[in-house]
Amino acid sequence: MQGMATDLQSVHWQDAHRQYGQDRMLRAEDVAKSLGIDRSTVYRMAETGQLQAVKIGRQWRFPVEEIEQLLQAGKQAGYVATTIRLAMASALQIASPMIDMAAQILGIMMVVTDMNGTPLTEMFNPCPWFVEHSANSDLMAQCIADWKHLADAPDFDARLRSGPLNLDRARSFIRVGAELTGMVLAGGIATDDDDERALFRLSKEGRERVLTFLPIIAAKVSRLVASALREQGRERDQDARVEQGGERDQGGERLRAEGAHRSGYAADVRDSENNASTDDPAGRTDTEGSHEQRRIQ
Repeated sequence: MQGMATDLQSVHWQDAHRQYGQDRMLRAEDVAKSLGIDRSTVYRMAETGQLQAVKIGRQWRFPVEEIEQLLQAGKQAGYVATTIRLAMASALQIASPMIDMAAQILGIMMVVTDMNGTPLTEMFNPCPWFVEHSANSDLMAQCIADWKHLADAPDFDARLRSGPLNLDRARSFIRVGAELTGMVLAGGIATDDDDERALFRLSKEGRERVLTFLPIIAAKVSRLVASALREQGRERDQDARVEQGGERDQGGERLRAEGAHRSGYAADVRDSENNASTDDPAGRTDTEGSHEQRRIQ
């Protein structure tokens, strides 16, 4: 993966801009090279709405302005948010098969969202009732609003609770350092046996199993995000060193400053993997405890 602000990407961006300037749209391979991510990650981000895109036949096309904004954000105050966003996409590309398998084994529906409740993945192992109503835009809007409410809840415990759709669901947070960056959600579970909808029905032991493994899955995703961020930091530091070797002017000084900033941010998340691996069964850590105190205040 290449850094977002390298000269190589700048050159490619200029070429792509000239080639598609007439209709202001880019191909997936152009976006992948400009952002320094895999083309499959670009497709996933388009499908989940993380990147603004238009599907023409079987091909995705991306507005130039959207990619320009991402690149600009990577150079300005939005650098951290944009970097985490791309790292999340990269991590979920690896984690999705694991989450899908876990959903099937546990007998539940699962999805990963950001902290606004917006899905970052497909629905894994959806219950028949959800499949039947998946084309209902109002239903998805209710789900996203409900997931946003879960993200805003001041507690960190993974526990099954009933929502506005009268379905039981639970969540565990994905984090980078002290920052909460997303959630792994489990749902599609009938609240009681009298519900006639085609939902998942779990025994007491099955419910306990969900609450045991949900924080473990979120911790694994957290480690993958932290690993992707460290890899980005190493590659961008290397790009900065190459640039520094060839330039000593003001531009070279700027790259050194950016490299130092990115190295510092990579160091901030270095302990995330260790923190994630020490989750208790409820998915709570000392770091989350301090974060919870700040949020409650």
